[in-house]
Amino acid sequence: MVSRVFHQIWEQLRGKRASYKYFLEEVRIQELRGIKDLRVPFTYPVSVIAGPNACGKSTVLFSAACAYKVPQAGVREFTPPSLFPNFKVAAKEFSDNPPHTILEFYYQQNSEKLQMRWSRSTKGWN
Repeated sequence: MVSRVFHQIWEQLRGKRASYKYFLEEVRIQELRGIKDLRVPFTYPVSVIAGPNACGKSTVLFSAACAYKVPQAGVREFTPPSLFPNFKVAAKEFSDNPPHTILEFYYQQNSEKLQMRWSRSTKGWN
């Protein structure tokens, strides 16, 4: 009985998704902090990020924040350089192939699927 009620509420909320103009569907993180390659889907209406200390929860949240422009926030407040200020890729640590950090965002805007990407090499974010 409880699971049926929960399922009905979940489906009602999922039905409202189409009425939103834009929403984040997924973040992909490559070579950032301790994360090698991670895909994080945001299942509407609820997504939970849980785990022990130092497993990457904040990295996922900060990465997701980079997908948003917050009204009245400074232009640099929600960008990788501001959310990961001490992040550096040292080329000398890697002989042939330094890691290339990538944050990819998949979202919908007015039913159109869009993608945005931040990348960082030894020279900085772009």
